[in-house]
Amino acid sequence: MKFKYWIYRILILIFTATIGFHILILFGAIPYSMVWGGRLTSWTSMLVFELFSLILNSYFLFVMVCKAGILKTNVPPVLLSISCWIMGALFLFNTLGNAFSLDETERIIFTPITAVLCVLCFLVAPKNDSSSTPNTPINHGHK
Repeated sequence: MKFKYWIYRILILIFTATIGFHILILFGAIPYSMVWGGRLTSWTSMLVFELFSLILNSYFLFVMVCKAGILKTNVPPVLLSISCWIMGALFLFNTLGNAFSLDETERIIFTPITAVLCVLCFLVAPKNDSSSTPNTPINHGHK
């Protein structure tokens, strides 16, 4: 189904962009005061939190390319579904955290992004996905 096809593509695009964003923070191109609620106080704490973000977002990207059937793996479909449910819950809490960020840019830009991620992760989470079987290419409407 085209709907799921586009959801996966949007999620993959956002996670890829997020990884790029965190890399830019690590290299100092974007101030780290814009992330983690504006509460990071040192370069060392930024390094720890940003490396954590990179690892986590890389895992999110991996889950989505597997769930979309782009990457063939032996990961059990139920594990991919559970990961999507957990990601949706994480983005729900992240949305609440962003809404109360000390940094206005984080509040205005990242609150809606994480809210969208939350909804989209919950939409692709069900294991019995009728539009595609995990680890099998998405049906693009072709027979």
